[in-house]
Amino acid sequence: MERREFIKKSGGMIVGGLLLGSGIIQCDDSHNIEIPSRFLIYSNNSYTYSSDDGMNWKQGGQVNSSAGGVSFCVSDYKGNWIAGCFGSSTVSYSSNDGQSWTQVNIPSLNNGYSACTDGKGRWVFMGMNGTTGTTYYSTDNGRSWTAGTITLSGASYVVYGVTTDGNGRWVAACDDGYSYYSTDSGQSWIQGGLISATNFPYGIATDGNGRWVAVGTSGSSGYSLDGGLSWSTGSGLGTTGNYYGIATDGNGRWITVSSTGNIYSSMDGGANWSLSAGYSGYIFNLIATDGAGKWVIGGRYGVLGVVFYSKDNGYSWSIIATSSSPNYAVGVGKR
Repeated sequence: MERREFIKKSGGMIVGGLLLGSGIIQCDDSHNIEIPSRFLIYSNNSYTYSSDDGMNWKQGGQVNSSAGGVSFCVSDYKGNWIAGCFGSSTVSYSSNDGQSWTQVNIPSLNNGYSACTDGKGRWVFMGMNGTTGTTYYSTDNGRSWTAGTITLSGASYVVYGVTTDGNGRWVAACDDGYSYYSTDSGQSWIQGGLISATNFPYGIATDGNGRWVAVGTSGSSGYSLDGGLSWSTGSGLGTTGNYYGIATDGNGRWITVSSTGNIYSSMDGGANWSLSAGYSGYIFNLIATDGAGKWVIGGRYGVLGVVFYSKDNGYSWSIIATSSSPNYAVGVGKR
């Protein structure tokens, strides 16, 4: 029997009742997963892990003891991970599947929001430098970072989500309403199409086959068939919640989660969404899948962090773990 291992991390910072940057996780080219085995769910600076599909949990280690909470974690499915933090000038990397981490300082950086990798040695990271959104790229699995070039439509805007198709196209979602794209592995970025004129896009995912889907505040969503150059508006998401996390299994199924505890799915690439389940009182922030039918959602209920788990491709869900603090970042990789 294939062994699967799940990791959860708890703690973090809450601002205005919502988790800043939460759910800004990428599927890390999930369509290329062959033998998925490990989920990581992070927030503050300790985590618990499970090797029996979430039935039992044990205490793990730390990513960055001086940071305000882990905001993203990304894997290349080869044992390498990158993690960013709120309120920190560092990006952390792990070469042993998250068992230990090393911090790399980036001058003037004060927040990390999202990252992704093409699985071929290239990593892109989005953050904030002072009050300005900024981007960096790495070619050595996060050990060093070089500033990229991105000009947003205003000084205070931030890129919250970024992903890649693994074939040279990188697309990001910015809270100015636009997408930005790169064709030189994150060195330079060009403004693409308008995702939403009235709402902030946060999460973004791709199936690696030409379709890109973004979700954001007040039930806004959009999909692109041309690498972020233009966007069509999706329909069906509830308008009372904000949507931070989105993921796809690369086989036609897309799932997004809301700050009002709702889970929506789409089988037509984000054009139409339908409510799959609703959990009153819960705030869902992030979601990840192994591409083989298993999905994990992280969030909170009151002051408690919660982890929801599905083993039937998102048709039914169970609470598999709770913690004393909310959950922030989800990643998935294979050992």
